Amino acid sequence: NNDVQIGDLLEYIASTSGEAISVSKVGGKDAINVLDKTSLWIMLYSLEVDLADASLLHWTDFEKLVQHAMVENGYLTRKNYRFMDGKGYRHEVDVVAIDRHAREHFIFLIDAKHWDYRANSSTARLMEAANEQYNRCVALGDSHDVLSGLLHEFNLVSWTRCIIVPMVVTLLAPPVHDFFIPIVSILQFNEFIQDFTEHMDTFKKKYVNDIRT
Repeated sequence: NNDVQIGDLLEYIASTSGEAISVSKVGGKDAINVLDKTSLWIMLYSLEVDLADASLLHWTDFEKLVQHAMVENGYLTRKNYRFMDGKGYRHEVDVVAIDRHAREHFIFLIDAKHWDYRANSSTARLMEAANEQYNRCVALGDSHDVLSGLLHEFNLVSWTRCIIVPMVVTLLAPPVHDFFIPIVSILQFNEFIQDFTEHMDTFKKKYVNDIRT
């Protein structure tokens, strides 16, 4: 409609953005104010806009974006999950995602790395992060009481077994690939999750049996 003014269009976008942005007048011109960067990126994500500029997000917002992607794919999630293993070591996982529908009972432990490899090109750090994430999977799998408590939290009391999978999600395309631990950029993350089972046999994972919930 040629009668629609740009200000009206911006107001409409603001009203449907989940309080991500607002529009105000500055010097007689329309100005966009970003109220919640995470909500803004979720809106763009839902519109299938390229998220290459996700570097504008704070690392905590980046974790929320990763969590949102898992929720959109039907996973139960928890952010910043902390636990103590049977040896007394403390662990923290950026995002836990549970596929309650899969026959295999997958639990993903996701490390969200908001690193700009143009500024820090160290591949050693990324490989170390991937291995540490696998160690967290082993620690959780070996701590049956802790794992049982996590399943109770999501009302998955019927589970007697599960497969815990480590994953690292990066801001940009990773400078290195570990063929045993998934390292995926946020741009390919959604596609990877949807096709994950096709590559399942190649990845490291922790099998847990005889869970008593």
